[in-house]
Amino acid sequence: MEEQCEALQIICLQTSLTQYHYQSYPILKQYFLERIRLSIKSESTRTTDTSSNEIRAEHPTLVILPECTGTWLYLMCVPMPTFLRNYFFNNHNSKYNRHILFISYTLLIHMRLFCKEIYRNYHSKISWLGLIKRSWFSLFADQTSTIYKRLFSELAVETNSTIVAGSNFAYENLHKRKFYNMSCVFEPKHGSICLQAGKKYPVQDEISFIDCYENQPLIGSIPNTNIDIGVLVCADSWMPQVYEQYNKIQFSSKRR
Repeated sequence: MEEQCEALQIICLQTSLTQYHYQSYPILKQYFLERIRLSIKSESTRTTDTSSNEIRAEHPTLVILPECTGTWLYLMCVPMPTFLRNYFFNNHNSKYNRHILFISYTLLIHMRLFCKEIYRNYHSKISWLGLIKRSWFSLFADQTSTIYKRLFSELAVETNSTIVAGSNFAYENLHKRKFYNMSCVFEPKHGSICLQAGKKYPVQDEISFIDCYENQPLIGSIPNTNIDIGVLVCADSWMPQVYEQYNKIQFSSKRR
């Protein structure tokens, strides 16, 4: 019996995220929900008075988010009193970027952990600048990885969409030896990760503190379609070597 497949709707979101959106999980999740739901072309939303909180994709939908969407998740990991949170995140009238002050505050209250990360990464054969950068981004790596997976898992289920969730700086595993710029794809039924990829060719401002992803590229299938996808993180899409690796993968003749 021939497999019944549907057309795929593709939504590419160009986000306009600021520090304000990253200050808490509910704010960031609501922002993504609104953007995705506004983009879903659901017949029911055009013919009925369906609440915006109930909009879900009725046909196979692929949502693609920009690289490093998860980079700033650490902003919600730093505990602080309400007046400081308002100062850093909710003062829209300020002409100054307060991110440097936020970093200074974070280092002040997490100096012991930051020094521990420097010690952990000291033997990584990277420059001093790279050592500082890696230690900073790895400071909250476990927390941001957990938030990243929970957030986009919930979004995939609640919008009934397959989501290519940008990327996030993360350790490959619990051994914490390799630090990558990684991207995950979440399927809509259970919100589980159905595909994972890493940046093989970091650009100049990344090469000093992240590792080149060495695993072979993988192919994932979009539910209820005859379409397979692979994920290339940012500059990897410029590299012929990556496409050569994908060309070696045996595709089914019935899929595209």
